[in-house]
Amino acid sequence: MSKLSRLFCRALKINIFKFKEGHIIHYRSFRCTESIRLADIVSWSVQYGMLFDDVSIYLKDGRLVVWEDEYNDLLEILRTFAGKLEVEHPIP
Repeated sequence: MSKLSRLFCRALKINIFKFKEGHIIHYRSFRCTESIRLADIVSWSVQYGMLFDDVSIYLKDGRLVVWEDEYNDLLEILRTFAGKLEVEHPIP
């Protein structure tokens, strides 16, 4: 993906993450498509890739959410607000 394409996608909020009022919000298009409460996170881990990173988030209700973090904004949010919950190995 070219630098111009990446800037265009970020400007249109395509596949980005934001933190607002205790929630991590995932924008896959122009609108919020999913969100999780920070308080619901038990642990999280990251598997680094060449184009994007896979971030696994384990929630209190037993669900496992796996999001692709193309711009490292999800990692920045998690490390800032839930850094102590990061685990070394991916969650099974």
